[in-house]
Amino acid sequence: MNILLINPYCYPEISAGSLNKFLTTMPPIGLAYLLAVLAKSAHNPIFHDDLVAAGDDNQLRDILIKYKPKIVGIPIYTSPVVYRFKEIVKIVRELLPDTIIQSGNLHANYFADELLKNKEVDIVVKGEGENTICELADAIEHKTDLTAVKGLIFRNKNGEITETDDRPYVCDLDSLSFPAWHLMPYKKYNINELGKIASSGTFVLGSRGCPFGCEFCSLLIQGKKRRVRSKENICDEIEWLIEEFGYKSFHFIDPTWPINKKEGIAFCEEMISRGLHKKIVWGTETRLDVVDEELLSMMYRAGCRKVM
Repeated sequence: MNILLINPYCYPEISAGSLNKFLTTMPPIGLAYLLAVLAKSAHNPIFHDDLVAAGDDNQLRDILIKYKPKIVGIPIYTSPVVYRFKEIVKIVRELLPDTIIQSGNLHANYFADELLKNKEVDIVVKGEGENTICELADAIEHKTDLTAVKGLIFRNKNGEITETDDRPYVCDLDSLSFPAWHLMPYKKYNINELGKIASSGTFVLGSRGCPFGCEFCSLLIQGKKRRVRSKENICDEIEWLIEEFGYKSFHFIDPTWPINKKEGIAFCEEMISRGLHKKIVWGTETRLDVVDEELLSMMYRAGCRKVM
């Protein structure tokens, strides 16, 4: 079964106003993780980067007509994306009226009832989607009951909004496949000007969840329990990014990495022992109250060139 995932255009003039010149087409790592799990399933994942295509309707129409996907997944992570989301939905409904439109991410989770009532989506995936999207695809293909799939909000046959049990967070992040950059136009991505260190660059996920719970943070949806990848698994991915894609830099996408001195030094020692500090530079986001001069010096030795 063909499943099309779309990274929607965001209309820079709406998203950033006069600052839109600073926007960059950044790597959509959430979609890359979803593509990776679908690629290992019995289904055929297809990806269209509507952001790279600058919202070209003709490109979108051609892909829909060619592949006739049974499911179209469109994440809505911020309000400006909603404008393009509505346009994409209209095109999908027009060309493939029987195709199921599914959404997820921040905006879709917070406004699921509204999206479902307006029939802009048929299904919303709650929280992390790697396990849910595969079970959802199996259920749709075999026409089994969606109420058995955890992590969904959907319209049932009577038009009523139904919500299934929450799906537990993925605790063993090392079990996840590396993001499927090979299924994306990865050469057209880079980190934005604020975070960029060297071209080309991509994102790396070191953890999910954060115990601090800052009121302004959009990542509260990941929960307060922090789940961490092993330093070995992260460095395996970094080696893979260098060897397979030729990346010169990466940036941790975590809200806080490292979260303490022990974690940071252990990771840096792994980078140095493998010689990765000589092959790639990196950046991260962390907090002033979890770093000190010793840690920052070690991070620099391991290739860190920017802390935000």
